[in-house]
Amino acid sequence: MSIPEISEAIIRHNSNASSYSRGEEYYRRGAIPFLRNATRTVSFANADLKKRGNLIQAEVEGGEITPYQVSIRFDAGGITSASCTCPYDYDGWCKHIVATLLSCSRQSEIVEERPTLEQLLNRLDILQTQRLLQELVENRPELIDDIDEFVSLIDLPKPKQNSLLPVKAKLTHHLFALMSSEFCGTD
Repeated sequence: MSIPEISEAIIRHNSNASSYSRGEEYYRRGAIPFLRNATRTVSFANADLKKRGNLIQAEVEGGEITPYQVSIRFDAGGITSASCTCPYDYDGWCKHIVATLLSCSRQSEIVEERPTLEQLLNRLDILQTQRLLQELVENRPELIDDIDEFVSLIDLPKPKQNSLLPVKAKLTHHLFALMSSEFCGTD
């Protein structure tokens, strides 16, 4: 699925005036590192703006040492959710989300198409999948609790398919976030 049309009116509607203005400034000054380097020869493997199925991900530099992680989900009707790892919790989208969406709207050609988590995992056999999980848990020990919960639900007699969805979604979210940060060189 291609990125839905993202109008600046939609971005303005979902952010307050200050967030929009600051997000526009972040966009102009190149707070998304790939945008800043767009005039130079840059490998797309190092791009900071990615699309994975119905998910757009970006790393946006802010006031902290490590960039903020922005995730935007969409469907055929448009944006369904937007989140950022920054502490902003006020009225509407933060400046990092605004900068990401302005980038997608104004320079959609720089969004790198990458495989979804499902596509990545489908390429692995059982041993490779186990090795991946072991390595991820070694780097992020808190994941063992989510895996334990998921596995214990599988062992229950005939669980309803829907009862596994929240745990599976949580585990998939953790795996996706970890894979993104591990392969992008962030922690």
